[in-house]
Amino acid sequence: MNRCDTPTCAVGDVRCLSNQPQTCNANRNGWDNTGSACATAALCSATTGKCTAPTCAVGEMRCNGAQPQVCNSDRTGFVNSGSACATAALCNATTGACTAPACAVGDHRCNGAQPQVCNSDRTGFTNMGTLCASVALCNATTGTCTDPSCQPNQTRCVAAQPQICKGDLTGFQDLGMTCVTAGLCDPTTGSCNTPACAATDTRCNGAQPQVCNADRTGFQNSGAACATAA
Repeated sequence: MNRCDTPTCAVGDVRCLSNQPQTCNANRNGWDNTGSACATAALCSATTGKCTAPTCAVGEMRCNGAQPQVCNSDRTGFVNSGSACATAALCNATTGACTAPACAVGDHRCNGAQPQVCNSDRTGFTNMGTLCASVALCNATTGTCTDPSCQPNQTRCVAAQPQICKGDLTGFQDLGMTCVTAGLCDPTTGSCNTPACAATDTRCNGAQPQVCNADRTGFQNSGAACATAA
């Protein structure tokens, strides 16, 4: 007895058998492969019977902001790989790994006399403000400059001791000499003046007896003037 079998599929029907696109055969009693297999089953479209192009290659890495990502097994997109990096700049798209931060947020340092702060990417330090007056005046803890205690080549006298500003401008240092008296120390040159007289020297200025003053910078009156210069 002759009979009709039920069609397996309709003319133009398509499907995917895993990663292989297929179309209903001419007899409608089965399926024929259509072209080559797709890269993955997920890339085979049962609606169109065609392969979708892969979004990425096997093992391909990228960074989504600070998040390392790897191509998923279906090759339809990327999935997160491990934890996010400290900053986006520390995410290595080639290796999919995080680079260790070069510094912590808010870290300061001095590069010579230049105060620096950890940059926003944490990949290194950037300059902040202008150079300090000297290396010693740069504060690595705060990233600020301390004011100079004196100016280059500035001199002064501490009692009979001439002093000059240190090269790092942090204070004064002795010039290696001591004047005979404090009055003979010249703060403008940092040197000692020659005494004008000896400690016991006396003289007459007209009718006025005089004696060498305590600073030995000159004479001062001693008592009342005489009746005459003679």
